Amino acid sequence: MSSFNDSLNPISLQKPNGQPPNLPPMDEYNTVSPQLLEAPRFCKISWGARWLIMPLRIFKDYFGFWLVIGIVFLIVTFISIYIPVIEHIFGITSVIASAVITLICAAQFQNEDLDFSALWSKFKIHLLPLIILNVLFVVGVVIVLIPLIIFFGGVSLVSLIDIETIQYQNFPVQALVFSALVSLVLLVLLFMAMFFAPALIVMHDLGPKSAMKHSLKGCLANMLPAILYSLIILIALPIFLRLTLGFGIVVAIPWLMIASYVSYRDVWTDQPLSAA
Repeated sequence: MSSFNDSLNPISLQKPNGQPPNLPPMDEYNTVSPQLLEAPRFCKISWGARWLIMPLRIFKDYFGFWLVIGIVFLIVTFISIYIPVIEHIFGITSVIASAVITLICAAQFQNEDLDFSALWSKFKIHLLPLIILNVLFVVGVVIVLIPLIIFFGGVSLVSLIDIETIQYQNFPVQALVFSALVSLVLLVLLFMAMFFAPALIVMHDLGPKSAMKHSLKGCLANMLPAILYSLIILIALPIFLRLTLGFGIVVAIPWLMIASYVSYRDVWTDQPLSAA
């Protein structure tokens, strides 16, 4: 009499050609890593609010750790106000800091132990692309300012010829407004191109240019949840800081860092956090 197990046909994991299957990448804990989507997900508008709610899961479990990160960022910011060199260094390393925060968030959301040696191993192989990304950002800022540079350069040149042209009644206000709007639109697009880029580089091995293109697509596809996300921050953050006499900034900084990771997972991976 055949047993139940004998009646089941064995299932082979091999491909028809005898090759092993293409299994999704896994971490050291045999957890399937979030996979990059071919196109950005169009998130629900309500997810813009969840991007600020989901960080509670990590923040409450690692409160002391993220509080230290917030304090460090605050101290560096205050020092940079009085030491310009620190300000420039901090600006250059902001992309790198974003990548490090992404790796930390990824480890914690995957319930992994926070092994800094393992994080460093993952980070160092992406250091060069991150530096190139920062260079592209600096070049982008210069390009963004070109309309204003042309405007003020033209005004200065004309004023050398005829000083009366810089009088208030003859000042080219419309040209100034147009130049400012062009620069503002370009600046917003640049920040969109940078928003997800560090995470896409360290988590999915994208090149700097490809990461910026993906980031821009992701932001443009999710304008509505991004607007809700921004409005909540603009309304709630000043109230929170006033209630905490300004000390709440050490909580707000890491909270927003984690929120940016949540939005990346929702927009660009097959494992959105807000859908849970």
